Amino acid sequence: MLGLSLRPSLAGLLLVAPALLLLAVLFLFPLSASLVSAFTVEGEGAAGDAVGLANFITAYELYATDIVFTVVIVGVSTILIGLLAVAIGGYL
Repeated sequence: MLGLSLRPSLAGLLLVAPALLLLAVLFLFPLSASLVSAFTVEGEGAAGDAVGLANFITAYELYATDIVFTVVIVGVSTILIGLLAVAIGGYL
C-alpha cells in the first residue's frame, strides 16, 4: 500500500471527513445564518442592527390564526385516524 500505514481510527476519520465537511457547509452554516438573522432586527439601535424578538412578534401577528387553524386540523385528523384505526383493529 505505497508504504503508508495509518491507524484505523485516523483512516476512518479521513473517510468520513468529506461527508462531515458537506454537512457543515450545506446544513450547519445555513442553519446558523438563519438563527442569527431571525433574532436580528434591522434599523434598530445606534449601530443599525439590534438583537430582539421583533421578527417573531411580527410573525405571530401575521400568522396566529393560521397556526391555530393548523393545530385544530392536526388534532381533528389525529382523532379521526385513531378512531378509524380502532375500528379497523376491532374488525380484524
